Amino acid sequence: MMELTKNQNLDIVLDEATRTIIIDSYERHFLEYVKLIWPKAAESLGESLQIEFEKETKLKKSSKKAIKTKLKEFNSKVGDFQKAHKSIWIVSDEHKKLLQKKIMKYIIPKYEAFFDKYTILPFSDKKSKHIKYNPD
Repeated sequence: MMELTKNQNLDIVLDEATRTIIIDSYERHFLEYVKLIWPKAAESLGESLQIEFEKETKLKKSSKKAIKTKLKEFNSKVGDFQKAHKSIWIVSDEHKKLLQKKIMKYIIPKYEAFFDKYTILPFSDKKSKHIKYNPD
């Protein structure tokens, strides 16, 4: 039996029907990965925050802390998932790009909504410390 190494092309080793079965199975698994894993990062942004002001332009400490906490949770989860994502062996560059697009299509709108709503508020003098990712 021939051993398939990471760098070998599936076209050389497998017939068309077998390649199709493997790739279809592979695609189903990585779509499940997107649906099961990445929503956990978005969960940290999901619920609306109760924002309160001390004065017209100054947020209460509890509101500042709530925004910072949400960003910290999101940043942490995305960092963890990025590490895990890097360890996944992806068959081809085409599949890697497809997976990245699916993740971005899922996560960016949720992060963008949070980002647009809360990062305009004066929650920190050092916003860049809390905002690791720009939705653009």
